Amino acid sequence: MGGGFAALLNTAQAIVAARWLGSAEYGYFALVVAAVGLVMQFSDFRTWEVLISLLPRALSKASEDHPQDLVYSLFLIDLISGAFTIFAVLLLSGILAGIVAGDESLIPLINTYVWIAPGMLISNGVLAGVLRVLDKYAWITAKSAATSFVQLSLVVAALSMGFGLRGVLVSVVASQYFDMAVGLVMALRAWKIEIKTNVMEPGLGFLATLRRHGQYLVSVWMSGTIKGIQSRADVLLLGYFATPSAVGKYRLSLDLVGNLARLGSPVQDVVLPIVSELEASKERIKIRRLIAQTAGFLATILVPILLVVVFFGEPIVLFFLGAEYRGTGPILTILTIGITINTILIWARPLLIAQLKVREANLIAIAGGLIEVLLILLLVPRWQAVGVALALAVMYFVNAGWSAWIGLRGISAGETVLKEGVVK
Repeated sequence: MGGGFAALLNTAQAIVAARWLGSAEYGYFALVVAAVGLVMQFSDFRTWEVLISLLPRALSKASEDHPQDLVYSLFLIDLISGAFTIFAVLLLSGILAGIVAGDESLIPLINTYVWIAPGMLISNGVLAGVLRVLDKYAWITAKSAATSFVQLSLVVAALSMGFGLRGVLVSVVASQYFDMAVGLVMALRAWKIEIKTNVMEPGLGFLATLRRHGQYLVSVWMSGTIKGIQSRADVLLLGYFATPSAVGKYRLSLDLVGNLARLGSPVQDVVLPIVSELEASKERIKIRRLIAQTAGFLATILVPILLVVVFFGEPIVLFFLGAEYRGTGPILTILTIGITINTILIWARPLLIAQLKVREANLIAIAGGLIEVLLILLLVPRWQAVGVALALAVMYFVNAGWSAWIGLRGISAGETVLKEGVVK
């Protein structure tokens, strides 16, 4: 319920901002976010994923890690990563503005938006990881809905007072720190309730934790960085080859369709620890059943939405946003197809992680990214935003389909080994 409310608020915000700013200004908004996001991908260690893998073992005393040392270590990594992002973007903002839009007027906007980095990395990293491990998914959903409401309110206020694009960027940054503050309070509260200790007690095992898990951190960082670059490359390359208006139409479509992907995020959060536990106990039949149930549930929700977008996407966009966004319907349709496939197969990456196939996941992501960039270079000069939408949809299909195939093969191989062991 809360997740659906958050998705509605995010959709409303995208429509309000896109209509108020116009397609060109909304395109500049997309380019600023993508430019900062590109740098952030190199500093994001996906600490929530690391914490989900390591903290349960520490809590059950099945590893050398002290739970609080683990949390403190990953918190420091997020904090340092955020500070590094600010420093790097302030240093490179002129180059970024020139590359993504050829417009130096974006420099102050990029320098404004970069201050989101520490709040975003900490909130989406270690704090989200703690809440997930402690099974506070309802709290996460409530926090997401509250943050979406605050952000929508701030964006509407900024636009109403004539602050324009800079006001929208400041509103997004402010709402992110609201999200971080609420997440910190929730994480401290959850820790005290579930672990029966005060998480503010000193944690002194930072270096020891890094020594034990440095290689794993680097592997997860590499996987997340590759996937993150993919998610930014489309907007940045489109900005280089096309007009800001084309970028605005594409970003609007991504914002609207991205809410479908949000439906898969909580499912992925739940599936990862369950699949990891089932894989550890070699319960392959239960894994297959879980996969089928997950895919079926998501397909039941997403396929009807896809049909509505295919047949009515363009009229709906024109009704809410006006003639300036004519031609957005095909972009929206292509992206919806790609994200629908990717979301239905959202279980594929958790399955690979549970099977300890991080290397395979990285290779798939690299291959998908290269295919996407190649298609963008071939299609965008002629078809603009439609071309980049096609490239992204193909990348989603390659990544999700290939990951699912390798994961299912791993299940079959495990079942064969078990049967041979029984026969012997």
